[in-house]
Amino acid sequence: KPAPDVYLLALRRLGLGAAGAVAIEDSATGVAAARAAGLPCVALRTPSTLGHTIDGAQLAVRSLTELTLRVLAVVAAS
Repeated sequence: KPAPDVYLLALRRLGLGAAGAVAIEDSATGVAAARAAGLPCVALRTPSTLGHTIDGAQLAVRSLTELTLRVLAVVAAS
């Protein structure tokens, strides 16, 4: 990371395109990798990543419990 290779490989192995998929990342480089792969991204804010710039993320959350299927569907459509 921030190269998108890992995301592109995962999508290829799953037989999916970026449409309808969402990346969840906890670092600036992870967000950059997801965006470079064409994926919308949710940034998970942790105490160790509060200072990271996550400008490319469509949404930032402090806990995975904030992510419902409805929220992920909205992010995926963005």
